[in-house]
Amino acid sequence: MEDSSNPTPVSSSGRSLADLIKESRARVAAMTTEELRAMWQAQRESFARAMSTPCEHGLLDFEQCDECRNPPAKDSPVSRETT
Repeated sequence: MEDSSNPTPVSSSGRSLADLIKESRARVAAMTTEELRAMWQAQRESFARAMSTPCEHGLLDFEQCDECRNPPAKDSPVSRETT
C-alpha cells in the first residue's frame, strides 16, 4: 500500500527523483579517474566563481542580499529596477 501523504518527487520530465539520482550515481561510478578529476575541478571553479562574483545588486554574498533572497513576485506591480 502506497502512502499518499508523502508522494514520490517527480521531475519535469515525469521521472522520479529516486530514479534520476540512481542514474546519476551510475554515471559517476562509471567515470574514469581523469573524468572524475575534470568534473571536480570544474565544480571547484564554478563554486569559486560564484563566491567571488557580486550579485546583480553589488553584494559579494548573494545570500546576504535582501533583493536576491526576496525578489518581488512576477505579477507584482512593484519593480526594483532603477531608471
